[in-house]
Amino acid sequence: MYILTNRRFHLIYRLVYIGVALTGILASFIGWFPDRHNEFYVFFTNQANIIAIVAAGFLAFSALKDIKNKNINKKEDRFIDFEFIVFIYLIITAIFFNVFSPHENIFTPAFWARIQVWILHLVSPLLFSLDFILFSSKEKITFSAPFKLTIYPFAYSIFIIIRSAFLYNVGSFKESGYVVFPYPVYDYVTYGVSNIILIIFGFLFLTIGLGFLLRFIFQLKSKKI
Repeated sequence: MYILTNRRFHLIYRLVYIGVALTGILASFIGWFPDRHNEFYVFFTNQANIIAIVAAGFLAFSALKDIKNKNINKKEDRFIDFEFIVFIYLIITAIFFNVFSPHENIFTPAFWARIQVWILHLVSPLLFSLDFILFSSKEKITFSAPFKLTIYPFAYSIFIIIRSAFLYNVGSFKESGYVVFPYPVYDYVTYGVSNIILIIFGFLFLTIGLGFLLRFIFQLKSKKI
């Protein structure tokens, strides 16, 4: 049977992915223990990879359901929008990290020195992307999917801004060593509130545009095939 449509292979692949991604997540969480407070949760990378693990769980369940129904020769079609959205989150995470972390990108020894760094910024995005590209019915991505893409980044941005404002302005937290701005794009103190708002909305519009572009490419290729 053709391996790309073999639901048993899909199930095994997704279980392996969950194990690999969980290793990166746990390593990242444990890596915060020496600090005064564990702020593992504030980083987009960690949150996006947790969402990816949840998505892989749904995809594994979908494959298992088809196996039980003896429908073992097909591509994934149940959670296609969800998988598409998470695929883009992980790709953005990998690209941004390697572009904006000149001292810890894929070409530096520091990148490979910590297991959580290369799993969450390279291995996890790569494995999840291969699942989406090779095993899914990409032509079924809905028109609303690129708009749904912005829900989580927008909610994350609001959370970080509120949290940063609290940590920066409440006296007892000012010198506590907390991560106030996990990424420079949220540093409204340095760059100004209006600039940060423009950057965030600009990023959201670019994300929508990327979503529509990839949807078009995937559907175009599916029609040719």
